[in-house]
Amino acid sequence: MNFYHFWIYEKVINTQWFMWSVVVVIFALNFISAILLWFIMSGTSLKIHLRKKRKSRDQGS
Repeated sequence: MNFYHFWIYEKVINTQWFMWSVVVVIFALNFISAILLWFIMSGTSLKIHLRKKRKSRDQGS
């Protein structure tokens, strides 16, 4: 059997919208993983960072 003649390949995988979806998902994962890695390497939690930001904003008001 030839994989390139399957319906799923011809109608879904080998389409322009599917390829662009894959590209967008990969770029988004690369961007999000870089941000998460930065928070992990800096030693601060995202929740702690957001709490500190909220506290400072509430005290300033």
